[in-house]
Amino acid sequence: LRDALQGGLGVIYLINTVLAIGAVFKATERGQPAGLWAMKTFSIGGLAFDQLTQLPTLKQVEEMENRKGARALKKNKRR
Repeated sequence: LRDALQGGLGVIYLINTVLAIGAVFKATERGQPAGLWAMKTFSIGGLAFDQLTQLPTLKQVEEMENRKGARALKKNKRR
């Protein structure tokens, strides 16, 4: 039983390690601290990785800001 539990934990931490490496790249795309997300993903796993991937990327934020700016300019032209 003990060997089975140790093997299961080993697999879980192996998966979390792979996710933590992926989290470093995803965090830099989003302008987030890579070390924080790597540690959070290593300890919590897929839950933290999913939370990170739901954040918008810097490119998406810039596109949203440009869209908002264009709408604001249109409103000012109408007045």
